[in-house]
Amino acid sequence: MSVWDTFDDTFWLTLSGAFFAFMGLLVRAILKSRCKEFHCCGMGCVRDVAPPGEEPDIAIAMPDR
Repeated sequence: MSVWDTFDDTFWLTLSGAFFAFMGLLVRAILKSRCKEFHCCGMGCVRDVAPPGEEPDIAIAMPDR
């Protein structure tokens, strides 16, 4: 049994799931932040942030069943 036998499909699926979950949390933190500019790894974003207390209310309408 070699060392490479431990890196099976389950290992790669778990590793990729953890990676994408971390990336999702990172994007969520960036979107919730009050920063006007964001720069990381050669990528950047400049956005217009609403003043505190004036954030838009997001309502999701569900059709009546």
